[in-house]
Amino acid sequence: MTSIRNRAFAALTALFLVGPAVAMGLHGMHVPLPSAFDTGQAHMHLEGRNAQGMPDCGPESLLDGTFQEETELFMADHVPLHDQALEASAALQRASIAQSARVMGYDVYPSYFGSIYLYEPGKSAVWHMPNQADPEAAYEPRMHTFGEGIAAVAARHPETRFCLVVPAGGATPAMNPAYPLMANPQYPEPLLEVLREELADVPNVVLVSNIGDYDDEEDYFQEYFRTDHHWNPPGSARLYNQAAEALDLALIHEQPTIELGRNMGSYARNGLVPVDEKSVDIDEQFPGVCLIDPETGTAVPVDEHRYYDPSSPEGYYDFYNRYYRQVEYYTGPGSGTAMLICDSFAAPMIAPIAANYETTHRIGDLYQKKQGNPSLEALIDEQQPNDVWIVGIPADLMSLVSRVPGYFDE
Repeated sequence: MTSIRNRAFAALTALFLVGPAVAMGLHGMHVPLPSAFDTGQAHMHLEGRNAQGMPDCGPESLLDGTFQEETELFMADHVPLHDQALEASAALQRASIAQSARVMGYDVYPSYFGSIYLYEPGKSAVWHMPNQADPEAAYEPRMHTFGEGIAAVAARHPETRFCLVVPAGGATPAMNPAYPLMANPQYPEPLLEVLREELADVPNVVLVSNIGDYDDEEDYFQEYFRTDHHWNPPGSARLYNQAAEALDLALIHEQPTIELGRNMGSYARNGLVPVDEKSVDIDEQFPGVCLIDPETGTAVPVDEHRYYDPSSPEGYYDFYNRYYRQVEYYTGPGSGTAMLICDSFAAPMIAPIAANYETTHRIGDLYQKKQGNPSLEALIDEQQPNDVWIVGIPADLMSLVSRVPGYFDE
């Protein structure tokens, strides 16, 4: 019996180790492969990306290490039941961690050994481990630079209104139950205060934020996902209305809501915790708001061009709200031009913002981690906006200062 078991184990091990390599060879000979090795269709649901395709084996890739890296990723991506194996491994580790956490009286603990994502089983919630305060990171000085820069640009353009919408973000709110367990955590409230001080005396700047708004976790979960770092559409609607009221724009209804489907958020995916939740959107229509389809150049109503189909496998993992679409231009029934500089938190705000203007230009500067972005001054000169909206969490506002030092220069 032991011999049979050893042979079976050896055969399975060989299948996992050799199978992807054999598949690469068969692919090179144009032999049809089963779906598990179909590189044209495989999607890594937990990681929100397509599987690694066939590695590039050219001379340059061999010399610079690209071939080795792509080969390792290809083999890992095409092991059968890849996602299920990762989740099963994390579940076993979590079961062990939970025993120690229970003894110590901890209600939240890492989702697997070494994970930066924390599982709170009593709330069916997943959190990101808070950042620690680090003098070398210069959080407050960088936020000071950002606020000073906005104030300077606004002063040079008194005819333009600037609106800053600053969500708390799942990694930073003091509602995160891991804050009391960490030494010297970085709280978001001081960053917001720095920004308020810099912009307090600038008449054409509006600043709204939900940092510090929540009394407890359940209050927080009314406006944020339990499994993701984003706020939900009803949460964004409340802050949009605060900004719209200050700018004398159209308000939207925060209730009632409609259910969109199940959502397995980024924290749950990256933390390998199989927790999902209902995704909802505000039950509001935006007639006349269209996006400019990047492939055809034609205007398409936002509610007829969904970024994800909630009935598809990708929709289950990634669906955020029904009007989300990453294109640059939107048209609306209002007048004038808006420029929207944002990170992904702006997704449920795009349609209500666009409804107030004839043209809305969306710019993803806050999450495009690259050099060479044009300055804010150059963007304003190009677009001639009536209003400039900036929607982003504190970390993304500060990263813009680090990535583009001349962003606020004339």
